[in-house]
Amino acid sequence: MTGQNNLALEFYRLSIPYHKAANNDYRLSQTFLNFAKVFQKLNKNDSALFYAKQSLFLAQQKGFTPEVRNAARFLSYYYRKVSADSAFAYQDISKAANDYLFSQQKQKQFQSLAFDEKLRHADMAVAELKTKEERKNNLQYAAIALGLITFIILFLLFSHSIVASQKLKKFLGILALLIVFELINLYIHPYLGNLTHHSPLLMLTIMVCIAALLIPIHHWLEKWITQRLVEKNKKIRLVAAKKTIAKLEPASAKASADKGEQNN
Repeated sequence: MTGQNNLALEFYRLSIPYHKAANNDYRLSQTFLNFAKVFQKLNKNDSALFYAKQSLFLAQQKGFTPEVRNAARFLSYYYRKVSADSAFAYQDISKAANDYLFSQQKQKQFQSLAFDEKLRHADMAVAELKTKEERKNNLQYAAIALGLITFIILFLLFSHSIVASQKLKKFLGILALLIVFELINLYIHPYLGNLTHHSPLLMLTIMVCIAALLIPIHHWLEKWITQRLVEKNKKIRLVAAKKTIAKLEPASAKASADKGEQNN
């Protein structure tokens, strides 16, 4: 055991010039304290005391708080059997250094949490911006689709040459209703989520109520459009019939004249 301690002393002694050449005072302070611990094991208390104080002095001079705490703790334990006053003095130094390190650790943890919170808010802001952009695009697409369907229905209503079928009218009406419902859903969804705190049951209930309001409106519009289409279709057919009759009358008159000449 003594041989291992002597080997450790030799190793630490050889490392000192390297730490000094590299201006690595932190490692040098640690080496001094390690010297003190080995000398204490060898019962060389004077050498242990000397190197422990060297470690503490260098650590205090360079502001190495962990080594200040470790060296002061070693000296406090050392002086417990020698001088109670010195033991308490070094204990106070060790405790002050330890409290400082603890506060620094807590501050780093707080800063880390604050940074993580900032990152989380930044991610949420990016996601919210992306969601708003997608919602804006979907609203535009729905508005375009509704505008297109409305244009087709109006064209069929006011066209003087196209006869619209009942099946086409129903299909366009249902399609327009679905687009209107989706447009309303896209528009009010963010406000509805905040109002209901994103409760699926409440959101579903409100959307069902909206659909219940849209259905009678849709039936009324469908009935009105049907009447308009029927009237328009009748007019178109009547105009077509008049044109056909107008074309047939000269031909019929000519045929009657030819038949009369033959009889004479």
